[in-house]
Amino acid sequence: MSRHDLVHARIEALDKPEEFVSDSTVPDVRILPHHQGYRIEVPGGIFANVDEENRSIVMMIPRALLEGDCFTAWIPFSSLLRIFFSIELPKRNSGLLMHASSIETTQGAQLFLGPSGAGKSTVCDLGGERNILNDEVSILRRISGSWVVEPSPFFSRETRENRAIRPGPVAGIHLLTQSEFDSLESLSIPQALAPFMRCIMNFLDGPEVAERLLELSTDCLMAHPATRLYFTPTPAFWSHIEAD
Repeated sequence: MSRHDLVHARIEALDKPEEFVSDSTVPDVRILPHHQGYRIEVPGGIFANVDEENRSIVMMIPRALLEGDCFTAWIPFSSLLRIFFSIELPKRNSGLLMHASSIETTQGAQLFLGPSGAGKSTVCDLGGERNILNDEVSILRRISGSWVVEPSPFFSRETRENRAIRPGPVAGIHLLTQSEFDSLESLSIPQALAPFMRCIMNFLDGPEVAERLLELSTDCLMAHPATRLYFTPTPAFWSHIEAD
């Protein structure tokens, strides 16, 4: 990690949180200009101030949540972090936050994309002894022209075992389809682009944002052509992914 990637982060407790009414196109989220950066607001009087000039983020969370159990405190913290990553990775032209699970194999990181219910957690359950980078939200980064998957804290199941601790180079990108048989279907970039982009976590709109997401998505799919993975709820599909 270079000095350019470093961000100073701090959490502060709020004794009297203020509520807000969201006017965002994304429900329950509001992103506003703030001093030298922007402000992220989510329900419950929880917000974060991002100072882009000084490369810092201050997260303000009600004291009652911070003084509760660890899981309760993690929920608002996780929400702010997801939104922050979804904004900053594309803005720095360095990656994407994806609705995807990701698993280490001997070939590298396998990325499994799909909406809720597509089977992202299921493929992790069927991963055997393979280490899991994430079972729900994956950090896809472009570093010196190469794409890697970073370990992510955004697990759907906090008790998930076999967690990976190191990033892995992308070895495969798979769009999930539950089926009565197991197979891989190669996809062209035009076939894969729209479903790939639907799996990007994004809380902003506008032509510049769309252009940046399109460029990153196209670059990733050119480097790593996607497949459609048809799979049954058994580990048999791994023989297709690891055939080489």
